Amino acid sequence: MDKDHWGDPEVYRPERFITETGMLREDDAFLPFGLGRRRCLGEQLAKFCLFQMFAGVLQKFRLVPANGTGLKHSNVEGINLAPKPYDIIFKLR
Repeated sequence: MDKDHWGDPEVYRPERFITETGMLREDDAFLPFGLGRRRCLGEQLAKFCLFQMFAGVLQKFRLVPANGTGLKHSNVEGINLAPKPYDIIFKLR
């Protein structure tokens, strides 16, 4: 959430993290699994499980905002950042 580094950290922009070819862009300010000796041992398992779960959901459902409202990215600040609650509808494909 460093405004000096990201400019507008509260705005969701995937191009910050993904190159034009679809690869993960390396950035020293983005370390979701830590670094060095304290790096998370379950990083690869977590990434694999998240991919499998999300791919399965997207194969079976179409995600639609509830009541025609848009999905705007914003955070609830505290010890950890968390997205604000929003409603979506899972429609079968």
